[in-house]
Amino acid sequence: MYSKIEIKHPTKLIIENIAQAISVSIIEKDDKKAYLERLSKINFQLLETAYQVSQTKITGLDMKYIICFAADIDARDISLIFDVERESVYTARYRIKKKFAKNDTFRVIL
Repeated sequence: MYSKIEIKHPTKLIIENIAQAISVSIIEKDDKKAYLERLSKINFQLLETAYQVSQTKITGLDMKYIICFAADIDARDISLIFDVERESVYTARYRIKKKFAKNDTFRVIL
């Protein structure tokens, strides 16, 4: 019998994973330091609450992008972190904004 492992704060885990990806990426050192500082200041509990009360389905990838946008990480650097094209980051931002157009929960962040 396997017990279900429950993650109490998946948003905090995503922030930690993004911070780890930034620290090993090829982003300039000054930018890395600034991004890591901004990530540490993100209120993960606010994001966690928004995630739980949102009527729109939020995927893990959406949450990664939302966190990066909240930390004001440049699209060029997000593309390096996630190993995607810069245009993909712009497309993700557009789709997330469109998805939450009627929901004020993430409007402050985006």
